[in-house]
Amino acid sequence: MTALLTDAVHAQIGQRVTYVAPEALGRAAIRFFVLAIGADPERWVDDAPPTLICETNQITGKMETDANSFLGHMWALALPVDCEMIRGGNDYEFGRPARYDDVVTTTVELVDAVERRASDDTPLLVVTSRATYHAGDGSWLATNTETLLFRERRVS
Repeated sequence: MTALLTDAVHAQIGQRVTYVAPEALGRAAIRFFVLAIGADPERWVDDAPPTLICETNQITGKMETDANSFLGHMWALALPVDCEMIRGGNDYEFGRPARYDDVVTTTVELVDAVERRASDDTPLLVVTSRATYHAGDGSWLATNTETLLFRERRVS
């Protein structure tokens, strides 16, 4: 079995990328998110529900999707084999609520990568990524620490 935590992957730990949203968050984005999560639209008008900025792709400013039709940030890890990615979970910390008029700056850092064994003894790369969100005035909005799991893609 191929080891997934190679020197090339290990060298990527500590990489950072920063995105500045091309425009303010907007009330429409808040309204659509509120409707999508089944929250009270009367409550969330000027302020966004806490996880909106952690879930929206509009704040990256990307205009073209990646190979998976994704507009958000995805690490291009130097994996030695074709792998599938499984989202392992999120740990959120929140500052002040994001507002409709906030232009959000997001800094994403590749924090750690550790190789483990899955229950079937196949290699599993456990990656920790941290996104920190700030408003245009510099105030801290949130931090989202996410666990991503990578395992060799199974051929059927």
